[in-house]
Parts: sequence; structure tokens; C-alpha cells
Amino acid sequence: MLLNLGRKRWLACVATLLAGLTLSEGMVFAQGNGASGSRRPGEKNQSGQKAQPEGELKPGFDPVFSGRQALPGAKGVAAQPGAGAKKVGPAAGAAGRIGGQGGVILPPGGGVVAGQPDDDLYPVPPQAVVDKAVKAQRSVRKGLLAKPGVIGVGTCLEEDGTVVVKVMLNGIDKPQLPKVVNGVKVISEVIGEFRPMQTMLPPAGPARQRRLPRPVPIGVSAFPFDPDICASGTLGCRLRGRNGFFYALSNNHVFGLENEATPGTTITQPSAGDDNCPLLLVNENALGTVAGFVTLTFDEEDPNLVDAAAIFTEPTLTGVSTLPDGYGTPRSTTVKAFLGQRVQKYGRTTGYRVGVVTGIDMAVGPVGYDAGDAYFVETIEVTGTPSTLSLGAPGDSGSLVVDMNRNPVGLLFAGGGFPIVRTLCNDIDNVMRAMRFTLGDPTLVIDDSTPTIPPGKVGNSSPLVPVSPLLPIVP
Repeated sequence: MLLNLGRKRWLACVATLLAGLTLSEGMVFAQGNGASGSRRPGEKNQSGQKAQPEGELKPGFDPVFSGRQALPGAKGVAAQPGAGAKKVGPAAGAAGRIGGQGGVILPPGGGVVAGQPDDDLYPVPPQAVVDKAVKAQRSVRKGLLAKPGVIGVGTCLEEDGTVVVKVMLNGIDKPQLPKVVNGVKVISEVIGEFRPMQTMLPPAGPARQRRLPRPVPIGVSAFPFDPDICASGTLGCRLRGRNGFFYALSNNHVFGLENEATPGTTITQPSAGDDNCPLLLVNENALGTVAGFVTLTFDEEDPNLVDAAAIFTEPTLTGVSTLPDGYGTPRSTTVKAFLGQRVQKYGRTTGYRVGVVTGIDMAVGPVGYDAGDAYFVETIEVTGTPSTLSLGAPGDSGSLVVDMNRNPVGLLFAGGGFPIVRTLCNDIDNVMRAMRFTLGDPTLVIDDSTPTIPPGKVGNSSPLVPVSPLLPIVP
């Protein structure tokens, strides 16, 4: 039996290596062919903002570390680096990179060719039109949110490119709404309810939901070990700081257990919900320990900016790229969301999906967490393309959302609606500012380096030995 299993794995590895070589020869990677295109520093993008030089550790203007003592909504709980943390030196880059894929060699960027959503739908509107709609929306938002049945208000984009004030409804109450505000059309949409995208469903079995060789890719199953909870979430990305520590990012309701996780709590890959819960091999599956989270509030008068948490990890445990069927390695330079922006994500449940930003500056709530109803501001709405495929589903919470040039845009945390699901994301700049404050590291950035995999790690004996990420790996 052992011989047969070894032979099957060997054959599968050879097949995977050959497929990977064929794929890499014919690929045009998203790095130079995304919707945003490659731009020189200082050149404006579609949102009218200047692109920043890529790969800088030093973040741009940050109100948290530029005179302000606290970020609104960034009530943080952080562990000290000594509490379960392991300090690691800076990762060394390598040409012909190995992108954290358990030995599968990928070209720089890695991942699949980024598909384009249907360009006939949701065209990018003129900025002056968007600014007018934002101003109109803000002038009536407080009054609209006070109406029974209203669970969200935002500046949104329709398929034909019309910018509107959208009011989201629970479908039970029928509030009276204006048809026009300051010359901007007002529409309503029945959502039902918003829920965080954490899942209690049994595992379906694709590679991203199973145990993978270390360092594990991003966008795969990960969750804290708690004998009383059997659930699944997504490891969003790896973070790095100049203090020599490495972290992994996800939601508070994933890594932080809705404010209930204590510093030092063990995070496993795969999630307990993907590993038959009671039989979870904690030590063998450990990925890191909780470093800190931005405290969630459950008060309409004190809305949240983000749902975010991070764990201590290291490059030998957590990689920086998705599995080969994802978008590859996210860049460290973030971009602001804008209406009509094309985005992509890779997550535990739905894997690789593309979508378009159809809502900005949104105030939403209640979002039904187990601990209570939470409310959020400065939220981003993404509609999947095609609309029959939502950007995310339960279990995708914590997924990093990037544009078609792999620049981070948001952190997926919730969704709602039927039959078209609207996915909600936190603005990634808000997430990073809050996590810098919470972890006490002003240099914290999304890690886009691709270190060579050290030999002798679990599931991989050498950095050049191909190990199929499509096979379940057991200790």
C-alpha cells in the first residue's frame, strides 16, 4: 500500500512539473497585462491618483504615524513580539523565484493569466460625476440609514455606467426613499442581510482546503485552533516589517475569533473545519500564533473601519503567492478603489474569481456576526463578473482583493444579496494603517518578496523537488 501511494505521488509530481513547464512557456502574466497596465512613478492611473514606486518598505503618508495618536476604529489588541513570536531575518530574493508553492517553480508574479471582466459593463465613470454623487450621498446618508429596513447606503455604479446613490434594504420594511438627490439618481436594492464570509460547511476537497507543504501559499484555508469551533477562513497574505518579524493577515472574525482570541492562540493550516475538526493535528498543522487584531465594535454609533487581524509567522511557514491557479504574488504598493475598477481574488472556498468595484464610500450594517451586529463605513462593494459568480462566498473571509496588476485594493470580509451576491471589502489602506497601529510597526507592508524554500521542511525535502500543490499532503 505504501509503495503504491509513493508511486502515485511520484507520477503526479512528474505530471505536475511537465504541466507547469508547458504553462509557463505559453503564459502572459498579469504583471504587464493587467487592466491598470504598468505605469511609471508619478503617472496617473484610472482613478486619477499617481502611481507610487513599487517595492518600497517605507509607507506613504500615514495619519497614525504622522502626528495622530489613534486611527478612528483602530482599537487594537496586540501581543508583544516575545509572546509566542519567532524573530526571523529578512528573506532573500531569488531569480527564477520559487513563490512559496511547496517546490513548484513559478516565474515572477506567478499565477494564471488574469482574465478581464466584460468591458461592455460597468465602464469607469468621469471623476467629476463620481465626486458629485459622493457629495449627494453623504448629504442624505444619515437620514437614509435611520429609516427602517435600510442596511446600507453608498455611491454605486450601474451596468450602463450610471453613478447613483444606492440604498440597500432588508426586504422586510418598505421605507419611503427619494428618487433624486441633488441631481443624482437614487435606487434601492434588496439584499436581505449581510453576513461575514466565514463558513461552517464541510470541506469540498480542493487543494486550497487541504494541508499543503510549508511554506503554504496565500489564499488557502486557515483558522485558529479552538476545540469548540469548527469553521474555516482564508489566509489573506504575508506581511513584513523592518523589525525582522513576519505576519499573516486575515479578518478579526477569522484569526481574532470576533475579539475572543488571545495573543498566542495557534492558527492552523488547514482550518479545523477542513480537517475533520476533532482529529485536528495541531502541532503538525501550526502556521503561527495570534499577534493582534483590530477590535470589532457592535454599536451603530461607533462603526468599524476594518475587520482585520494578524498572526506571527515566518517565511518557512507562510509564502507570498497563491497556488498556480490564482493570480500569483500581490505587490506591496496598494491602490485606491474606484468605480469600474477590475479586481481579482483567491480564497479558500471559491478560489480564483474576478469582479468589478460597484460601490465606494459605503456605510453598511447590521452585519450579522455571532457576537452581535456590526456596522462599517468606508466599505467597498464588488460585484462578480459574470454576476452569477460572486467574488466571494462563505469561507473566503480574509482574502486579499487586488487589481488586475496585482496591487492590493481591499480585504474581503462579508457579503449578501440574492440572486446577485454583493461582496464587501475593507479599504486595504485602512487595514494597513490599523494593523501598523495595532502591531506597533509603522513599516509594516504587504510582502511581495519570494524567498527560496529552505530544504528539509514538512512536505518538501529540497527547494528544487517538485511537490504537487494539487495533492493532499499529510505529515
